[in-house]
Amino acid sequence: MKALIFEVGAMTIFANMVDNITTYLALTASVPGTELYEANPITAWGIQMAGLAPFLVAEFLVTSAVIVWIVRNRRLLNWSKLVGLLVILALTGAAVVNNLLVLAEISVI
Repeated sequence: MKALIFEVGAMTIFANMVDNITTYLALTASVPGTELYEANPITAWGIQMAGLAPFLVAEFLVTSAVIVWIVRNRRLLNWSKLVGLLVILALTGAAVVNNLLVLAEISVI
């Protein structure tokens, strides 16, 4: 079970990295007649306050630290770690799919 938790944690960190890269590509793409924006209001506020790249780096570092904390925490039950990580992975995966659809729509990929 510990190996599975570690692997799901690693996949979640990877998915977060892909989410941030695809978000960056979508929001910096120059497409005439198209205005792209961050749909998540909290993320949009963070980008407005810190700038796109600094916010995405900070978000990646904080999210990665939380995931590592979940994986390494000895007080949490293994099943709760796994469920929590799978929920984060699923939500992040949905964001990645959305970003890839946007990038395909604007012909970036």
